[in-house]
Amino acid sequence: MYSADSRADFRSRVARIVGEANVLSPGGSTDFKSHYQVDGLAPALAVRPGAREEARDIVRLAREYNQSVIPIGAGTKLGIGMAPRSYDVALDITRLNRVLAYDPGDLTISVEAGCRLRDVQTLVAAQGQFLPFEPPHAADATIGGSLAANSWSLCAEGYGTPRDFVLGMEFVTGEGQLVHSGGRVVKNVTGYDLHKLMIGSLGTLGAMVSVNFRLYPLLQDQRLFAATFPSAESAFQMLHQVRASFLKPRTLVILDPGAAALMQRSGKVFGSHPNSWILSATVAGHSAAIERHERDLKVMAAQAGGREFIVVRDEKVDETAALLREVSVKLQQERPTNIGAQIGVLTTEVFGLLCELRANAEKENFACATLFQASGPAHLTVWDDAVSTQMLEDPNDDALTRLQRMAQRIFEITNAHQGHAVIQWCPIGLKSKASVWGESRSDFTLLQKVKTIFDPSGIFSPGRFVGGL
Repeated sequence: MYSADSRADFRSRVARIVGEANVLSPGGSTDFKSHYQVDGLAPALAVRPGAREEARDIVRLAREYNQSVIPIGAGTKLGIGMAPRSYDVALDITRLNRVLAYDPGDLTISVEAGCRLRDVQTLVAAQGQFLPFEPPHAADATIGGSLAANSWSLCAEGYGTPRDFVLGMEFVTGEGQLVHSGGRVVKNVTGYDLHKLMIGSLGTLGAMVSVNFRLYPLLQDQRLFAATFPSAESAFQMLHQVRASFLKPRTLVILDPGAAALMQRSGKVFGSHPNSWILSATVAGHSAAIERHERDLKVMAAQAGGREFIVVRDEKVDETAALLREVSVKLQQERPTNIGAQIGVLTTEVFGLLCELRANAEKENFACATLFQASGPAHLTVWDDAVSTQMLEDPNDDALTRLQRMAQRIFEITNAHQGHAVIQWCPIGLKSKASVWGESRSDFTLLQKVKTIFDPSGIFSPGRFVGGL
């Protein structure tokens, strides 16, 4: 335990690196706690480096003084993971927001990790290009935070996940080393892609400071199609037809009646039938290809027993896609007592898995909403409007027991279908009773070794990751 003099010395040395104005403390800002706290725990300091070398030097100091560090961007995903064992310093990367290199002719860009996704998209759109990364909180989220949380992307069906188009990265390890991995060009053979370990590591291996991306041409002509169905069976029948065909939609998702109802309340573009399952597909490209998709999708919807076939054009495509992307966020904001899980599972297993999860939610008197990406995870949200935040603060209240039981069933059912689940959102009280990661897997020893190599002193986000790493 460090003395008050030692803590003051640490703060003074940090201020010499970044400037006094970029060292924040709880008493100096009215919104300090709300912006930097993680599961109710706030740091003693928040430090805002303005250069990658400053971030490196801060981490070196933190290791010297045995200060635990959590890297933070816009703070949109701080609820993911377990509560930290300790939290001394928030490493705020939002001043690392420069574009380091942009080569439109080579379709590559290098940006600092504190850049907002929205700003990067605006920049490259002026050159007729885009970054195929469309996670939730797209208006505010930073590059580094979104990658660290391994945020799902709506357009994964057409372009893959970030591991497919992140070309390289710079990050600071727990030893205070500035590590370069990968490169800035598409054809790169520089050795192990260490940066891929950082994607989804939740800030437990180090702090990203810059990222190199591959870009893609921006296809201006696009259309969104939605078919409504009376049952899950018919919606998944059409999904399998689409995936077995030559059609190549940019996005392909299925919404259950809970998620569909939220879409209808928000925009009323997804049909008029209540309690419908919806399959939505976005297509972009040449007008002839879009017309072909529309004809074939309409036939497939009819063959699967679709009730309605809706076509969305022009600027309403982006508006509707934004609603789809933010479904889970909206549910989390509207119902803070919910459980929000992200589930990875084979397409062949997802129908049975979702049916079982919905049946268990109903058994526990929970409402639920699910969204499934054909080339990505399934998203499940369960809640009870009768449960209040105050009820969950009482450890003896039945509401918390029901949530814990539902969380356990999510992991059990997912494991039975050879998948894996992560509870991304839940009340803080539930984290004291159950791990949001489920039981440790057989490769946990390997994870421990990786953590030890990257962060031997264990200063980065201690306790937040799988198995308490």
